[in-house]
Amino acid sequence: MNARSSLIPTSTEAGYGSTPAALNASKKQSTTTRSRVVAAVAGVCGVVGVVALRASGVASFAAEGEALTFDKVLSAQSAHMAEIHAHRAEGIKLLTKMQVRPAQHHGVPHTRAALGASEYQKCVAHDSHPSADYDTTKSEKEIRNDLEFDTKRDELPAITAFNNSKSLLAGIGCSESPPMLFQDTPACKADGSFCDKSCKMPVPRNCDPDTKNFGTCEPTVRALCDGIGSTHESCAKEREHTAAKEELYDQLDPGIPPCRTDAESTFAKASYAQGKYAEAHVNWVNAVNDATEVCTIGHALWVHNLGLYEQHYEKMVQTVDDLKTLCNNATGVEEFDINAAVAEASQSYMEPSHVDSRRRLVWWQQLCEPSIAAMEALLKSLEIASPQLMCFADTCLQKKEGEKLAFDALYKAYNKFQIALTAYKTDTEEYNARVKNKQTALTVVIQAYETFHPVQEKWSQKYDKDMAAFERFDDGADNGHCGLTDCQVQAVCSTQLKSKFETFVATDSCTAAPYSVDKICDVA
Repeated sequence: MNARSSLIPTSTEAGYGSTPAALNASKKQSTTTRSRVVAAVAGVCGVVGVVALRASGVASFAAEGEALTFDKVLSAQSAHMAEIHAHRAEGIKLLTKMQVRPAQHHGVPHTRAALGASEYQKCVAHDSHPSADYDTTKSEKEIRNDLEFDTKRDELPAITAFNNSKSLLAGIGCSESPPMLFQDTPACKADGSFCDKSCKMPVPRNCDPDTKNFGTCEPTVRALCDGIGSTHESCAKEREHTAAKEELYDQLDPGIPPCRTDAESTFAKASYAQGKYAEAHVNWVNAVNDATEVCTIGHALWVHNLGLYEQHYEKMVQTVDDLKTLCNNATGVEEFDINAAVAEASQSYMEPSHVDSRRRLVWWQQLCEPSIAAMEALLKSLEIASPQLMCFADTCLQKKEGEKLAFDALYKAYNKFQIALTAYKTDTEEYNARVKNKQTALTVVIQAYETFHPVQEKWSQKYDKDMAAFERFDDGADNGHCGLTDCQVQAVCSTQLKSKFETFVATDSCTAAPYSVDKICDVA
């Protein structure tokens, strides 16, 4: 005899189908048992009413209104079962795509990464339930929607830009500016003479025709003074050119570098914005991980509940089939009166039970009561939208809202960082351009000095030669020579003696005629 056929009553002296065991005579207990029958069977069938089992071949539940048969119940449950099965398949497919804590921290310290940080444990307690704000009347599909979470934000700029944000900031730097004044540059500090742009070629005061007359040597002295003046002017002109280059260099001011760390610098502002960006990214990653943790586990529980429903539904069908078999085997067509059966059972202690009544009491004690108890257990296990599941759905909604707020804060922090980074980059580029201009000016000044020094040396040699000749005229050492060398003077004098002998020699006494030395070159 199998498990199901054992439930069918038989006419035996012992075991199933024999005289039932004594029942308590308490009417209160009988009423309680009756209540269990009514509540359990009505709960399975979804009908609130009085249960009556008919032996007409079709078992039905008599209630106020339209009678609901076993077949109608099974038909309705079958449709619901098909819907549940489809939902479960869809849920399993979606579950394969869900991840717990998918977001990653990229070198950010002080981040939360421990499983359970989302406080999902509060929903696994025995008495777990959703908050008072959660709508507990939601359908199974609505609860499933509450448990779905997919950010799809991985390709958004606020996410993709974070990994390089710190390196972008570090990659922007200020060029080193040369000293503000040219005289403070290494070129001048290493060799003081290099930056000496003085000509030191003054024109002698006695070169002024109104100051001193050099007599017959005046033309020669004037030529020397003109040469000295020309050298002086040429050197001064080149000096002014070099000085102008140096002055232009000194006037170029790159300004205060934006790379400084004081609070008002654009670097400090960009660095602060990057820090807030990193903080917002940490909060968003934690929010994503918390949401995926709660929602994925809750979704898995939803799929699990659907699986239990499918499994227990088959047991419910078997139980109902047994009840149908039992009811269809009743003799007679009269309605089975539970109240009468209970009352008759109460009297079984005092007198033997009637054969027909005994048969009905056997059904009640050995089949109906265990079946109803099993149905009560099934009712609890068939609850898909359990308080525990709604707790997960409620927490998932809260975490999804937290992720949304965290992402909004992240995007704002990203925008602020981009603005601060652009401002810092612009200031740095402008500053570096000014530094480059000053560096170019430094090169020009150095080249000017390098050009000036050889010319200065050449002019200095000419100036020194002209000054030496002038000084001989100025102090009288060359009086009468008119700038001629001794050899040239001897040649001139020899010619003069030959052509004007009587001028220089007294022929009557054969002696030198008196003659001023300064007239030696006066050959007119």
